[in-house]
Amino acid sequence: MSTIVAFNLIALAGLIVALSLWGVVTPRVIVTFVRSFMHRPMAIWVAIGIRVLLALLLWLAAPLSYTPTLFMLLAAIALLAALVLAVAGSDRVTKMIDHISTWPQQRIRLLCLFGVVFGLFLIWSLSPVWITH
Repeated sequence: MSTIVAFNLIALAGLIVALSLWGVVTPRVIVTFVRSFMHRPMAIWVAIGIRVLLALLLWLAAPLSYTPTLFMLLAAIALLAALVLAVAGSDRVTKMIDHISTWPQQRIRLLCLFGVVFGLFLIWSLSPVWITH
């Protein structure tokens, strides 16, 4: 069960890396993609659900990682992010994305680079699981 959780988190981390790399390479395209996605009626709930899923996977995979305490802290932060999205609501989140779309491309690239580093950190931290299997 634990290894299944870890492999699911590795898959999610891979998706985070891929989307973030997309943003590093083409920052305007990723912002346009996110803006169009967030205009859908259920988008805010999908965003909240992904953060809750990330929190759950981080918490359950923590004992298998090199950094269990940090995984638990990140799980709490992901849950807090889900709560903030729920409280803020779709309109405010869309306004925030609209504001980010006015940023210089280099700033968006830097923000996306944090996503790349985060995803690679998760994959590295779970390497005891995927190296031994």
